[in-house]
Amino acid sequence: MPDDSVILVTGGAKRLGHAMVMAAAQRGLPVAVHYRSSETAARETVAAIKDRGGRAVAVSAELTDSNQVSEMFDAIQAALGSVRYLINSASVFGPSPLMDTDAESFNHYLHVNLTAQYRVVRQFVSRFESDDGAIVNMLDWRAWKPDPWFMAYNTSKAGLMNLTLNLAADLAPRIRVNGIAPGAILPAEHEARDTGSPVRDLPLSRWGTPEEIAAAAMFLLLDATYVTGQVIPVDGGRHLI
Repeated sequence: MPDDSVILVTGGAKRLGHAMVMAAAQRGLPVAVHYRSSETAARETVAAIKDRGGRAVAVSAELTDSNQVSEMFDAIQAALGSVRYLINSASVFGPSPLMDTDAESFNHYLHVNLTAQYRVVRQFVSRFESDDGAIVNMLDWRAWKPDPWFMAYNTSKAGLMNLTLNLAADLAPRIRVNGIAPGAILPAEHEARDTGSPVRDLPLSRWGTPEEIAAAAMFLLLDATYVTGQVIPVDGGRHLI
């Protein structure tokens, strides 16, 4: 894989982001592992990739800050080269019903889950000099279906889905843009993983794995060269019910 095939995974130190980082490294891509506060996990991830003969760098940035986003891309360029592939995985998740979520909290979801992705994409595109790049935005099955308990979160992900489609139309043919909408893959960090309600009624009747999300991401980035403007649900059939 040539050095101009660098991939940036935002939120790449933990959980789904970590799985996608490791899958990208396995495919031979030099990987930039973005983190905001999970420095130890990011550096351990980079060390694991280097131990296997890969190339990787940990980069810190508050993605709601334009200057820090620009500096992050500078650091990646200096360490690995130009970014060709981007996975926008960093996000904030939590209950956000109407009467328990004031406007400031609502805007926080929008800033982290939508505006920050927009900011990262603009920086990526402004520096992109190749003719075959790709972006994958991480969405959620809730982007399609109302779930008032997560109203602010849902709204931010629905906005990101619309942004994904707009970017696909705008950036073609040089950059393909697609999305993945996970379902019951990992519980929130404060929740226990069990066989209860998140999966009981799913058509596939089980939790998904981070590796299944990572496989879908690698397919869209590296293999599906005639696919753009698509959102793939990896949700055990949740979108069917």
